[in-house]
Amino acid sequence: MPSVITTRKPDVSIDTTKKPLIVGLGNLLRGDEGVGVHAAKHLMKQFDDRCDVDVLDGGTLGLSLIEPIAGASAVILIDAVNLQTTPGRAQVFVGAGLDRFIVNLKTRTAHDVNLVDLTNALRLIDCLPQARALIAIQPQTLQWATDLTPPVDAVLSTLPVFCDQLLAFWRQPSSVPKASWIMS
Repeated sequence: MPSVITTRKPDVSIDTTKKPLIVGLGNLLRGDEGVGVHAAKHLMKQFDDRCDVDVLDGGTLGLSLIEPIAGASAVILIDAVNLQTTPGRAQVFVGAGLDRFIVNLKTRTAHDVNLVDLTNALRLIDCLPQARALIAIQPQTLQWATDLTPPVDAVLSTLPVFCDQLLAFWRQPSSVPKASWIMS
Protein backbone atom coordinates (compact mmCIF):
# COMPACT_ATOMS: atom_id res chain seq x y z
CA MET A 1 0.00 0.00 0.00
CA PRO A 2 1.54 3.35 -0.96
CA SER A 3 1.93 5.88 1.79
CA VAL A 4 1.09 9.55 1.94
CA ILE A 5 4.22 11.66 2.05
CA THR A 6 2.24 14.41 3.76
CA THR A 7 -1.41 15.03 4.56
CA ARG A 8 -1.00 18.78 4.20
CA LYS A 9 -3.09 20.21 1.39
CA PRO A 10 -0.81 21.78 -1.24
CA ASP A 11 -1.26 25.45 -2.04
CA VAL A 12 -2.99 24.78 -5.35
CA SER A 13 -5.96 26.60 -6.75
CA ILE A 14 -7.89 25.71 -9.86
CA ASP A 15 -8.48 28.44 -12.42
CA THR A 16 -12.27 28.45 -12.61
CA THR A 17 -12.22 29.95 -16.12
CA LYS A 18 -10.80 26.66 -17.42
CA LYS A 19 -12.01 23.07 -17.11
CA PRO A 20 -10.04 20.21 -15.61
CA LEU A 21 -8.94 17.58 -18.12
CA ILE A 22 -8.73 13.81 -17.73
CA VAL A 23 -6.39 12.20 -20.27
CA GLY A 24 -6.19 8.46 -20.91
CA LEU A 25 -2.85 7.36 -22.35
CA GLY A 26 -1.83 4.09 -23.97
CA ASN A 27 -1.67 1.84 -26.98
CA LEU A 28 -4.84 -0.16 -27.68
CA LEU A 29 -2.88 -2.83 -29.56
CA ARG A 30 -0.67 -3.78 -26.59
CA GLY A 31 -3.15 -5.37 -24.18
CA ASP A 32 -3.11 -3.68 -20.78
CA GLU A 33 -0.90 -0.86 -22.13
CA GLY A 34 -4.18 0.49 -23.54
CA VAL A 35 -5.84 0.85 -20.13
CA GLY A 36 -5.69 4.66 -20.28
CA VAL A 37 -7.54 4.72 -23.60
CA HIS A 38 -10.13 2.24 -22.32
CA ALA A 39 -10.42 4.41 -19.18
CA ALA A 40 -11.01 7.56 -21.24
CA LYS A 41 -13.79 5.84 -23.20
CA HIS A 42 -15.35 4.57 -19.95
CA LEU A 43 -15.13 8.02 -18.33
CA MET A 44 -16.59 9.73 -21.42
CA LYS A 45 -19.72 7.60 -20.92
CA GLN A 46 -19.77 8.20 -17.15
CA PHE A 47 -19.20 11.96 -17.40
CA ASP A 48 -21.26 12.47 -20.59
CA ASP A 49 -23.81 14.72 -18.87
CA ARG A 50 -21.23 16.76 -16.94
CA CYS A 51 -19.97 20.09 -18.18
CA ASP A 52 -17.42 20.64 -15.38
CA VAL A 53 -14.71 18.32 -16.76
CA ASP A 54 -13.34 17.27 -20.15
CA VAL A 55 -12.13 13.75 -20.97
CA LEU A 56 -9.64 13.06 -23.76
CA ASP A 57 -8.41 9.86 -25.38
CA GLY A 58 -4.72 10.77 -25.54
CA GLY A 59 -3.66 7.39 -26.95
CA THR A 60 0.02 7.59 -27.92
CA LEU A 61 -0.09 11.26 -28.95
CA GLY A 62 2.77 12.26 -26.62
CA LEU A 63 3.83 15.86 -27.22
CA SER A 64 0.68 16.56 -29.24
CA LEU A 65 -1.10 16.73 -25.89
CA ILE A 66 0.73 19.90 -24.84
CA GLU A 67 -1.98 22.28 -26.07
CA PRO A 68 -5.01 20.61 -24.44
CA ILE A 69 -3.18 20.09 -21.14
CA ALA A 70 -1.78 23.63 -21.14
CA GLY A 71 -5.34 24.92 -21.55
CA ALA A 72 -6.70 22.97 -18.58
CA SER A 73 -7.11 24.09 -14.98
CA ALA A 74 -6.01 20.65 -13.75
CA VAL A 75 -4.94 17.41 -15.39
CA ILE A 76 -5.49 13.80 -14.39
CA LEU A 77 -3.42 11.37 -16.46
CA ILE A 78 -4.38 7.69 -16.55
CA ASP A 79 -1.77 5.23 -17.77
CA ALA A 80 -0.42 1.70 -17.44
CA VAL A 81 2.79 1.80 -15.42
CA ASN A 82 4.99 -0.98 -14.06
CA LEU A 83 4.49 -0.40 -10.33
CA GLN A 84 5.92 -3.84 -9.54
CA THR A 85 2.70 -4.82 -7.78
CA THR A 86 -0.43 -6.89 -8.42
CA PRO A 87 -2.03 -6.52 -11.89
CA GLY A 88 -4.94 -4.11 -11.79
CA ARG A 89 -3.67 -2.24 -8.74
CA ALA A 90 -3.96 1.54 -9.10
CA GLN A 91 -1.83 4.14 -7.36
CA VAL A 92 -2.45 7.87 -7.47
CA PHE A 93 0.52 10.26 -7.66
CA VAL A 94 -0.36 13.90 -6.97
CA GLY A 95 1.60 17.11 -7.64
CA ALA A 96 5.28 16.80 -6.78
CA GLY A 97 4.64 13.12 -5.94
CA LEU A 98 3.87 12.67 -9.65
CA ASP A 99 6.96 14.63 -10.64
CA ARG A 100 9.24 12.50 -8.44
CA PHE A 101 7.64 9.27 -9.64
CA ILE A 102 8.11 10.09 -13.32
CA VAL A 103 11.71 11.19 -12.86
CA ASN A 104 12.54 7.99 -10.97
CA LEU A 105 11.00 5.51 -13.43
CA LYS A 106 13.61 2.76 -13.74
CA THR A 107 12.08 0.79 -16.59
CA ARG A 108 10.51 2.68 -19.45
CA THR A 109 8.68 1.60 -22.52
CA ALA A 110 8.59 3.98 -25.46
CA HIS A 111 5.20 5.07 -24.15
CA ASP A 112 6.56 5.90 -20.67
CA VAL A 113 9.18 8.13 -22.28
CA ASN A 114 6.32 10.05 -23.91
CA LEU A 115 4.79 10.69 -20.48
CA VAL A 116 8.12 11.92 -19.14
CA ASP A 117 8.75 14.08 -22.22
CA LEU A 118 5.21 15.48 -22.10
CA THR A 119 5.43 16.62 -18.47
CA ASN A 120 8.95 17.98 -18.97
CA ALA A 121 7.88 19.94 -22.07
CA LEU A 122 4.90 21.40 -20.23
CA ARG A 123 7.18 22.39 -17.35
CA LEU A 124 9.72 24.00 -19.71
CA ILE A 125 7.08 26.25 -21.25
CA ASP A 126 5.56 26.90 -17.80
CA CYS A 127 2.22 25.34 -18.74
CA LEU A 128 2.11 22.26 -16.49
CA PRO A 129 -1.00 22.68 -14.33
CA GLN A 130 -0.23 22.96 -10.62
CA ALA A 131 -3.17 20.65 -9.99
CA ARG A 132 -1.93 17.43 -11.61
CA ALA A 133 -2.10 13.74 -10.90
CA LEU A 134 -1.36 10.36 -12.43
CA ILE A 135 -3.58 7.35 -11.86
CA ALA A 136 -1.04 4.60 -12.57
CA ILE A 137 -2.41 1.11 -13.17
CA GLN A 138 -0.28 -2.03 -13.00
CA PRO A 139 -0.62 -4.02 -16.26
CA GLN A 140 -0.62 -7.80 -16.37
CA THR A 141 0.56 -8.08 -19.97
CA LEU A 142 1.82 -5.82 -22.73
CA GLN A 143 1.53 -8.50 -25.41
CA TRP A 144 -0.26 -7.87 -28.70
CA ALA A 145 -3.98 -7.83 -27.86
CA THR A 146 -6.88 -5.41 -28.04
CA ASP A 147 -8.62 -6.44 -24.82
CA LEU A 148 -7.64 -5.76 -21.23
CA THR A 149 -6.92 -8.65 -18.89
CA PRO A 150 -9.66 -9.22 -16.25
CA PRO A 151 -7.78 -7.65 -13.28
CA VAL A 152 -6.95 -4.52 -15.26
CA ASP A 153 -10.44 -4.28 -16.77
CA ALA A 154 -11.92 -4.46 -13.25
CA VAL A 155 -10.22 -1.20 -12.22
CA LEU A 156 -12.16 0.81 -14.83
CA SER A 157 -15.26 0.90 -12.63
CA THR A 158 -13.29 2.62 -9.83
CA LEU A 159 -11.92 5.44 -11.99
CA PRO A 160 -14.92 7.81 -11.82
CA VAL A 161 -14.59 7.78 -8.02
CA PHE A 162 -10.81 8.38 -8.16
CA CYS A 163 -11.31 11.28 -10.57
CA ASP A 164 -14.12 12.84 -8.52
CA GLN A 165 -12.01 12.57 -5.35
CA LEU A 166 -9.07 14.31 -7.02
CA LEU A 167 -11.27 17.09 -8.40
CA ALA A 168 -12.89 17.59 -4.98
CA PHE A 169 -9.45 17.67 -3.37
CA TRP A 170 -8.38 20.53 -5.63
CA ARG A 171 -11.71 22.40 -5.45
CA GLN A 172 -12.49 22.20 -1.74
CA PRO A 173 -10.09 23.76 0.76
CA SER A 174 -11.28 21.43 3.54
CA SER A 175 -10.79 18.16 1.69
CA VAL A 176 -7.89 15.90 2.66
CA PRO A 177 -5.88 13.48 0.55
CA LYS A 178 -6.79 9.82 0.52
CA ALA A 179 -4.45 7.47 2.35
CA SER A 180 -3.36 5.74 -0.84
CA TRP A 181 -2.24 8.91 -2.62
CA ILE A 182 1.46 9.64 -2.98
CA MET A 183 1.88 13.39 -2.66
CA SER A 184 4.36 16.16 -2.06
